[in-house]
Amino acid sequence: MTGRLLAASLRHYWPTHLMVVAGVAVAVSVLAGALVVGASVRESLRGLVVERLGQTDLAIASTAFLREALADDLAADAGFSRRFDAVTPLIVMEGAVTHESSRRTASRVAVYGVDDRFAAFHGLEAFALGTRDAFLSPALARELETTVDDSLLLRLARPTDIPLSTLQGRRDDAGARIRVRAARVLDRASLGEFSLAPSQGEVRAIFVPLARLQQDLGLRGRVNALLVGESADAEGTMPAVDALTGHLVARAALADFGLSLRAAPGDRAVIVESATGLLADPVVRDVRRAAEAAGTRVLPVLTYLANTIATERGAVPYSTIAAMDLVQYARVSGPDGWTPPQAEATSAGPYLWLNAWAAEDLDAQPGEPITIEYFLWSDEAGLETRTASFLYAGVVPMTGAGGDRALTPEYPGITDAENVMSWDPPFPVDLSRVRDRDEDYWDDWRAAPKAFIALPSGQLLWPSTFGAVSSLRVAVPEGATIEAFSDALAAELRATVDPGAAGLQVRAVRADGLASAEGTTDFGEYFVYFSFFLVVSGLLLAYLFFALGLEQRAREVGLLTAVGFTGADLRRHFLREGAVLASAGVVIGTAGAIGYAALIVYGLRTWWVDAVGTTALELHVTPVWLAAGAGLTLAAGLWALHAALTGMARRSTRSLLAGALGSGLELEGPTRAAMRRRRAIAAGLAA
Repeated sequence: MTGRLLAASLRHYWPTHLMVVAGVAVAVSVLAGALVVGASVRESLRGLVVERLGQTDLAIASTAFLREALADDLAADAGFSRRFDAVTPLIVMEGAVTHESSRRTASRVAVYGVDDRFAAFHGLEAFALGTRDAFLSPALARELETTVDDSLLLRLARPTDIPLSTLQGRRDDAGARIRVRAARVLDRASLGEFSLAPSQGEVRAIFVPLARLQQDLGLRGRVNALLVGESADAEGTMPAVDALTGHLVARAALADFGLSLRAAPGDRAVIVESATGLLADPVVRDVRRAAEAAGTRVLPVLTYLANTIATERGAVPYSTIAAMDLVQYARVSGPDGWTPPQAEATSAGPYLWLNAWAAEDLDAQPGEPITIEYFLWSDEAGLETRTASFLYAGVVPMTGAGGDRALTPEYPGITDAENVMSWDPPFPVDLSRVRDRDEDYWDDWRAAPKAFIALPSGQLLWPSTFGAVSSLRVAVPEGATIEAFSDALAAELRATVDPGAAGLQVRAVRADGLASAEGTTDFGEYFVYFSFFLVVSGLLLAYLFFALGLEQRAREVGLLTAVGFTGADLRRHFLREGAVLASAGVVIGTAGAIGYAALIVYGLRTWWVDAVGTTALELHVTPVWLAAGAGLTLAAGLWALHAALTGMARRSTRSLLAGALGSGLELEGPTRAAMRRRRAIAAGLAA
């Protein structure tokens, strides 16, 4: 009986019911569609990250350059294969590419130096890159309008170990120009859009042979990145970054940290230096700890280039000055019987010592003022000329510190020159000032410092964010040979030096990329807010038409009450009727949600592409988000229909049979009733 009544009601009042279904369908379409949009954006961005990384899970990046052989050393580590699948070396840089015929140029292009190991790592066919070949990403090929066999010119900044923000940094280097042939445009499946940086935009990349890049940039046997893939059945609970860092520390050589050891003259000490020309403060602390553990002394040295060392009677051009403790020098690496010139050597006061050659050249007199002029570079002010005055304190013999050329680090363009006239420093020099005496000094003593000041004075004059000393001398302990102590010190430093302080960084690029794919904007949430009015309007439409239908059926309700239907029976009947209508709206709305989401996703990759920064968005219909949107809307719709029943439940049977509205008034006539229905329909459609 109840079922037949429900079916009859649905058939008889189908025009009104149709509007109820439409209202619920609109609400479901918008709400569930918005949630599907959010899921589609997230899944598309995650898929983009996975596609661009290939098999890369982690990356070891260096601000300088590592040994290419470090990849083989890591792979040979017994514990490495239990956690990681493979490792491959490559060079990662940024450059500009010019199409030689059209002169079209693309800047900020990702440049990768790779070989067949890169392809094997990602499970691709061998790249077969010829010496002069290059592979291009689709975006770069489009921008340059290049085709296969076109000639391209690749321009790169020439790498340097010495930081650009120091006096010795080569900021005006013209860089390298490499001519290549466009051999192939790599599609996305072949890692044409390979990128270690999380980004949604198109990737403009060029792949060139690793060996060619190393040769043209003077980086033979060196790379600046290693890609690492994590094993699917990896053993151990340690985070992957920590595990890889452990293997890196165990297998890295000092050269990978940018450090080197060499014997000081006389083999009484080991010199610790950095490829940057300055030792970072954490490295200095590590060396000091290692020296303390060995029960030996450390001598810090800061060597700098002065344009002029002058007295009132003369001047010496272009000389190095060593800031150090001369007394400590005698204890750490001075020749047997060598003593500092005087006790003031440990003072941080305004004292300056000259080696015997410079003292004779300047005819310096004890206590007279000596002025030094030097360049100082800062990123804010550029190259500035500074001066400082000292009191002449005494002579340093040419034996020991006076002629110790190892006090000066290796500076390309200066220390490797055959003579002073061949200098090629990254700052201006007036070589007309160079005398024959200066050339003779260079022949005999090279870059040995001609003057000495206290270390605190030098650090005050020549500050740098990259370190406060240029080298450390560690005395060989009593009874040890320099070879054995050098090996022991190297092992200690490899175990204690922080890779991060040395410019090495281990990054979980896949985890970071997937995290960034979530984005700062939840597009599902965004479009729910954006479409909130539509959702409310749809539910209001359903409510209005359901309530209107109940008003039209007042006599029917009264009759059912008169024949024995209780109030609870009527509420169940109308709620079942409303549930059927809402369910029909949910079914229709679910299909509409897919269409709505498809339209929005299309808009995000065309009209509003700047919102997500990529055209690689795809529709991902996720059942859980469809169900969530439908469930929420169904619950809200039933609540709205229940609210419409509330007023009806308070009316008496007599008033309902009489067609009363519960206020003592009779129902209007047919004309006014039709007008009321039309107003309600208009209000619902407007909403």
